Amino acid sequence: MERSSAARPCASSDPRALWTPTTSPPRLRPEALLAEGAYLELRRREGAALAALRARRRLRVTPALTLLFEGHETVLTQIYEQLRVEGWSPARARRELDTYACLVPDRGRLCVTAMIDGGDRAHAVALLAALRAGGLRLRCAALRCVAAPFDADDDDPVQYLRVAAPPELAAALAADAPAHLELDAVGICARVPLPAPLRRELVCDLRGGPASTPLLRGADAQRIITHPKGRHDVHTRHQTRP
Repeated sequence: MERSSAARPCASSDPRALWTPTTSPPRLRPEALLAEGAYLELRRREGAALAALRARRRLRVTPALTLLFEGHETVLTQIYEQLRVEGWSPARARRELDTYACLVPDRGRLCVTAMIDGGDRAHAVALLAALRAGGLRLRCAALRCVAAPFDADDDDPVQYLRVAAPPELAAALAADAPAHLELDAVGICARVPLPAPLRRELVCDLRGGPASTPLLRGADAQRIITHPKGRHDVHTRHQTRP
């Protein structure tokens, strides 16, 4: 299951609290977004790599519950896909940034999109109740990190979660300490080990990432410049690739 435009994590929040010139991740400011043509070309050329990255960050906890551990790349992809469907403009770009910037992980915080995509109504209700009550936890060595919900309706099958991570978590994950996701719900109990590729992605997030991946390399090369009066131009600068 993919996120839909109806599931918007920060739509009810004050946009000024989501990204500012001093606090927003540099790659999630309006002036850092690719122009439409540049993104569509990158999407055509690097689509397989982008899909592989999303797959590394996805974890199925139960047959009816999938988690996507968000990163700069997954959030950028969501923003670009919304613009591709709804139309490319500076105003829409700002709106999508306002909506999705809160999903970018940072030092001390992981962000997760939880998607309920199977089971009957009673099963979905039990999963939702568990997610809303902190029943999803990340365990690594002696660390226990609760996934807490934010900014989603109680009955929405897409829930947005934040995991407060102590400084020791990145080091423990990097050292291959035993780690798993556990879920406790009425009639449901799951324990799923963290795969090594996902573990590496989370270490990168917790250490301030992101890694050099296709969208971010592309954004370094070609940016959309948003002007106060709504006009936008494309600016390209020289880039040296490793």
